[in-house]
Amino acid sequence: MGFNVAAFGAGFASKVTERLDEERVRAEKLIDENRQIATKQRLKKQASRDAEKLLAKELTESLSIYYTPDQVADIMGNGTAQAKYALAKGQTYDGKNLDASTQYMLPNNEITNPDGATADAAVPAAIGTFTSRFKKTPKKQSWDTLAAFQINLLERKINAVGDAEELSKIEADEAIWLTQAADLEKAKRKAEKEDGDSTEPIYSDESRRKLINDAVTYHRLSLDVQADISTGIISGIEGNNNLQMAEIRAAADLKVTNFNGFKETQLDSRIKSMVENATVSLNEFAKNKVRQEGTAYPSWDALQAAIANQSIVSGSTYAYQTTAVDAEGQPATVFQGGTYLGEYGKNAGIENGYINLPTTYSPSVQFTIIQP
Repeated sequence: MGFNVAAFGAGFASKVTERLDEERVRAEKLIDENRQIATKQRLKKQASRDAEKLLAKELTESLSIYYTPDQVADIMGNGTAQAKYALAKGQTYDGKNLDASTQYMLPNNEITNPDGATADAAVPAAIGTFTSRFKKTPKKQSWDTLAAFQINLLERKINAVGDAEELSKIEADEAIWLTQAADLEKAKRKAEKEDGDSTEPIYSDESRRKLINDAVTYHRLSLDVQADISTGIISGIEGNNNLQMAEIRAAADLKVTNFNGFKETQLDSRIKSMVENATVSLNEFAKNKVRQEGTAYPSWDALQAAIANQSIVSGSTYAYQTTAVDAEGQPATVFQGGTYLGEYGKNAGIENGYINLPTTYSPSVQFTIIQP
């Protein structure tokens, strides 16, 4: 039987064609599979991006409950982990009746973390130093630290008397302290409402005494009143009421900070005693000073004009002519004396900032009428 070259060639060609077809199908299948894989990966990435966008939107909306728009933008710019941490902190602050935006905005200073801690325990490493932007949740230990810091501020003021630049820096720190104290007071009041205790002191007896003494010392120095610790001799009080005015000014400052800060009832009671004692001494000084000077303004309005043009300033004694009902029920001209305290007096709780002497001078007392 002879070899059929034509048939062999035709069969070989058929085999080659089939193999090429199989290769083409396999290649198309691979291309299709790769296309499907790429599509799946693209869809997965898109889904991930959509999920991230949705998470970012939800975090932004949640953060906006506790923080300002600028703060939210800053927090979100640090990453998702930081945003979740900030959200948790916001919820914690809110639960303790604290303003989260205030806590986040506080600068890095020595009362940022009043309980002395620098970071929360078990904080994910990815968050890094982001935790330092938040003040610690207040604890009882915080009260003592803030109270001590308040005393430190007064000691700094005592050392800075006459240095306007340094006093300005201290006033800025006082504003920060007052914000923190007010926030902690809100938290304390909320806790008291829950447990029924509203009288727990903030200061120890020693700290309260030092706070008052430092406040008085600062205002004594501001009024050029000097005290020799070794001899007990006080200078700079001859012929004036600066010693008593230092008490009034200290009481005014303490009352304002206590009202806006801790609201401690024990301190408020001590401030009231300071004002009462100073008032007795101021009246004694005014009674002698008014008689010694022998001058009076023709009316209450004239006294107001003298205050307006600063002829009368805080600490000045005064007398003005007015009318009163005599023993027979008839109107009579009398002279009213007293001490003008101004804003210090108002802040110390003295109505209108004036301390009028409890008794008036009769017409028989000679006064020279002066104009403002």
